[in-house]
Amino acid sequence: MKKFTLFVVALLVAMLAVVPAFAQTDYEAVDPTGVTVDFWYQHSGTRAVQINAMIAVFNDPDVVVEDFLATQEAELDEDEVAFITEIIENLRDVAREYNPYGIVVNGSFQGGYGDIFEKMLLGVEAGELPNLVVAYQNQAATYELDGVLLYLTPLV
Repeated sequence: MKKFTLFVVALLVAMLAVVPAFAQTDYEAVDPTGVTVDFWYQHSGTRAVQINAMIAVFNDPDVVVEDFLATQEAELDEDEVAFITEIIENLRDVAREYNPYGIVVNGSFQGGYGDIFEKMLLGVEAGELPNLVVAYQNQAATYELDGVLLYLTPLV
């Protein structure tokens, strides 16, 4: 559970960190109020419900578990519902702390890593990219060569 919690905190920090515009270098001057972050992920099934739970509570720390579960397509057993409930309940205070700005994350399943990579390459050409995306190291290296990778180190 500790590793999962660390993952969640890292995810929330990463979501907050991608808010500034790519060309922005004076991060202290950025007002993230009301920003929307598009996040492409590869998770499906129960894992998609878990990531969507993290996103839902980040967007609205007061999200009602039952209302959230009603929006999900995956069939969940009793243990999975309990785990999703635990995710939401455990992240409420973290979300309040890291998202007092009303940032909204729009998470969307975009296929597997290969599918996402292909969509990203097309997006680079078209100039239409998500703010946050999952990637393997070699894919991230390609994004770096294309000039669309933002280093988060200065933001944490």
